Amino acid sequence: ISKPLVFSSPIPSQEDIVEADSALDHLVDHLELAVVLQTRESLCWKETRNYYITNQLSRSQLGIFSENEGEQQEELCTWLTDSLSPLGAFKSPQVHEAAGPRELTDILLTYWGGYFVIESKTLAVLGRDELPQRSKLRKNILKNIEKALSQLPGAVRNIRSGAKVTSISGETISLQAEIAPHCVVLVPELDLLTPDDQLGGPRIESFFQATGGYLHFLDPSELLRSVQTALRIASLGKVTTPMMAFDGTLLERYQYRYTHGRQSSYM
Repeated sequence: ISKPLVFSSPIPSQEDIVEADSALDHLVDHLELAVVLQTRESLCWKETRNYYITNQLSRSQLGIFSENEGEQQEELCTWLTDSLSPLGAFKSPQVHEAAGPRELTDILLTYWGGYFVIESKTLAVLGRDELPQRSKLRKNILKNIEKALSQLPGAVRNIRSGAKVTSISGETISLQAEIAPHCVVLVPELDLLTPDDQLGGPRIESFFQATGGYLHFLDPSELLRSVQTALRIASLGKVTTPMMAFDGTLLERYQYRYTHGRQSSYM
C-alpha cells in the first residue's frame, strides 16, 4: 500500500469503507507487506479493572493485563463460587499447626453438608517469549496436576485432624470434617488432557480409597457450568440451597465418571 488511508471525517463514508476493504484485500494477497494504521489522536490500551466484593466484604480483582495467571485463576474461581453460599468462598484459608499458620489450599467452600477443597493450577504462558506446543503445555499441566494430587490429601488430613482453620483475615472456619469432601483440581483447559493421561475412573477410585474424598478435574468453563446448574436447581424450589445443589451436581458428575470410566483411563 503506497499511501496512507485518510478518512475525511470521524465517521467513515461508504467510499472510505470500500477503500479500506480494498486495502485489506490487497494485504491478504500480498502478505509480505505491512500495514501501519495512523490515527489523528494517539491510541493506548487502558486497563479496565474489574472488582468483585465478596460475601466476606473483601475485594477480588480481575485484570486482562495481569501476567500472574495463578493469582488470576484463583480470583476467577472466587468470582464463580462465592455466590453459592452466604459465607462465600475462602481464598487462601490458613491451617494453624504447631510450627505456625500456613495456607491450607487455594479456595475453600463449606456448608453444613460438607466442604470443597480446590487446588488451582495454571501454565504461566504469558511470561514466555513464545507460545509452547500443545504437547509441552500438556506435559506442564500434568506435572502441576500431580502436584495438586499430592497437596489435596494433606489438606484433607489437616481438616480431619481437627486443626484450626481460619480465613486469611483470621476468622475461624467451621468445617464438617467427618463428611467426605469434594477435592477439585482446577486447570486452565481440560482439552489439553487425553485418555493416555490416566486421570479417569481408576485414578479417582484410588484417590477415594486413600483420602475418602471425591476427586474432580475442572476448568473454568466446566466450573461455571456446574455453578450455573446449581443456581438453577436452587431457584426452582424453596428447600434446596445453592450449596446443596452444587454438592449434588458434583456428586452426580463424579458418579457418572466412576460408573462410565471405571474401565477407562479417561476423565
